[in-house]
Amino acid sequence: MKKFHSPKKNTLKHYKWPLFIFAASIFLLSGCNSNADSIDSEDIEFPHMHGIGFTEDGEQAYVPAHDGLRVLEDGEWKMAEGERHDYMGFSMVDDGFYSSGHPSASSDYGNPFGIIKSTDNGKSLEILDLYEEIDFHHMDVGYNTHTIFVFNPEPNSRMEAPGLYYSTDETETWERSALQGIQEEMTSLAAHPTKEKVLAIGTKSDVYLSEDFGDMFEPLGVDTRITDVLFGHDGSLFAAGTGESVQLLQIDPETRNIDEWQLPELETDNSILYIAQNPAEENTVVFVTEQKDIYYTENSGETWNLLAEKGESTL
Repeated sequence: MKKFHSPKKNTLKHYKWPLFIFAASIFLLSGCNSNADSIDSEDIEFPHMHGIGFTEDGEQAYVPAHDGLRVLEDGEWKMAEGERHDYMGFSMVDDGFYSSGHPSASSDYGNPFGIIKSTDNGKSLEILDLYEEIDFHHMDVGYNTHTIFVFNPEPNSRMEAPGLYYSTDETETWERSALQGIQEEMTSLAAHPTKEKVLAIGTKSDVYLSEDFGDMFEPLGVDTRITDVLFGHDGSLFAAGTGESVQLLQIDPETRNIDEWQLPELETDNSILYIAQNPAEENTVVFVTEQKDIYYTENSGETWNLLAEKGESTL
């Protein structure tokens, strides 16, 4: 594991770090290719992040931004290799990532992406479905199962109506979920890493769990506005919420026991938007906030380190 020290402190206290790669996305972007080493770490910025996730070995993590993927490697931020696309619905898996979104203005790809996949950290893309038809903002993919869940906002050539759809065969076929048990607006969704039928949905007041591809949901009784949900690699369910304070909850899907993590001081207008857990170390979690802060812990929230503040690198 690599080591680095926080530039926000005058001490030389060191922290262990796995290597990271980050990428985030929003609407149409303009951009051009860039050498991964062409920008100094302290100059890296993070506009409009739209996702986060670790590689299978736990040594890298991706987060997409308006103009391409960011990489944290050896304690320094870098731009990733490849074209600077605007990834949306970004989902890390064991062999790469799936995404939707829009291509770089300098790219030859059509717009929007539909659903794409990369197994080489974004250097190349595989077009899967709905190319030049639609981009999905709400999308998640099972880390090991590769079951794809999307919330479709409008009819298209593969989906006849709005709603929740899933594919277990790399978009060759799609099935529509019944969504029974949910009567309010969805804010986020999470696919279980190893159980292809299991899905969680966050809403404005609770977290709902389905064990049948989203046909029937049961509320978990969280009773707060949910801003993100994530199935951890250990099988637990993480839920970020905002009520009187910003919360990060860890839920046992079997017992329904809920534990609240200790968080850095966050204002209620700086809620958690994206969470990721390291596949190689369940106590290691990273999250992105509404005001473009990135926080990281290796001890289940006992201490947190700030990687980016208001969209600017702290390294």
